[in-house]
Amino acid sequence: MRIVKGIAAPETLKVFTRARELLDYKNATVTQQMSVLYGLWGVHWVRAENAAAHAVARQCLVLAAHTEQDRAAAALANYIMGDTFWTTGNFVEARHHLEWTIDLSAPLGSGITAPRFPHNHAIAALSFLAWTLWPLGYPQQAVTAAKQAVMRARATGHVPLTAFALLIEVFLATAFGAEGEPLVALADETVAYCVERGVKVYELYARFCLSVALARRDGPEHAIEVMRDAVEALEKINAAVFRTVFLYHLAGTHAGLGQLDVGLTLVEEALRMVENTGERLFEAELYRLRGELLLMFDEKDGAEMALEQALAIARRQHARMWELRAAVSLARLRRDQGRYAEARDLVAPICGWFTEGFDTPDLTDARALLEGLDV
Repeated sequence: MRIVKGIAAPETLKVFTRARELLDYKNATVTQQMSVLYGLWGVHWVRAENAAAHAVARQCLVLAAHTEQDRAAAALANYIMGDTFWTTGNFVEARHHLEWTIDLSAPLGSGITAPRFPHNHAIAALSFLAWTLWPLGYPQQAVTAAKQAVMRARATGHVPLTAFALLIEVFLATAFGAEGEPLVALADETVAYCVERGVKVYELYARFCLSVALARRDGPEHAIEVMRDAVEALEKINAAVFRTVFLYHLAGTHAGLGQLDVGLTLVEEALRMVENTGERLFEAELYRLRGELLLMFDEKDGAEMALEQALAIARRQHARMWELRAAVSLARLRRDQGRYAEARDLVAPICGWFTEGFDTPDLTDARALLEGLDV
């Protein structure tokens, strides 16, 4: 049901709710308890019920802590806690739990059944670690982790796990600015893999990424309908996770067509969802986009406030990549106001912090801005 109908679908919730009813906590093994809790966590997480997901993840960590020498249970507990922290924008804690998952899983073997749970959490954790490393400011390590996850998933021969790893790789590339034919090819490959093997829920996410890739390559005119169709299909199966990211891309695509009102409305919807669900992984980017759109409306005061908020959120999350993007956007505004020294002071320290990824568009843009300010 998780794979065919969707993790948050009513049918999936029914299965795990019934499993919980049947579970005898006094006599059940740790594996039985953790498997049911993992299923319930997945339902909450995909529905963007992050407070409930965090509570289940915490329960799993407590259960694993009371089980001596059960590395598999501890790996699972740390995996779902890492995912939960990542979704809520706590990237530092997410990295800790995901790396701990990988370390705990190492002695268990690489086979899909080695951890005794219906998923290889070391490979899944590696995928999410890629997502975590990028906003933390390690783009090269992020891309390497994503590719390793795909390679290891393919080696298992496990279809849902491979689809998941492929999806995370294309999601990473889409969310962080890749474009051109390589991105289209990667997204198209992921869609094809999911279609051929009937992995419907991942197919919907992959189709959205493909539409973003096509919009960047060919223009946004024909992409919006596909993007909206994917979002609506995910809504039908209660899949709300990543919706803030989808709305971010939709807003940017509408803005690319000159539909600034629509773009700003979508950003505001996403920010309301951030507050309602706690899904904060793209919060800084949403405020940055709000600022950019307000500048297009020539609402400089509102734009400045939004960009400063984006910068503050990024710094609070220790999200160096988001901080760089917000600093560059705010520095351009400062430059246009004639405040050149302030603009330079915003970008230079964060640009100098990076130790890798110098060929990424973000760092290239930042260096170009600094060079212009030095003229």
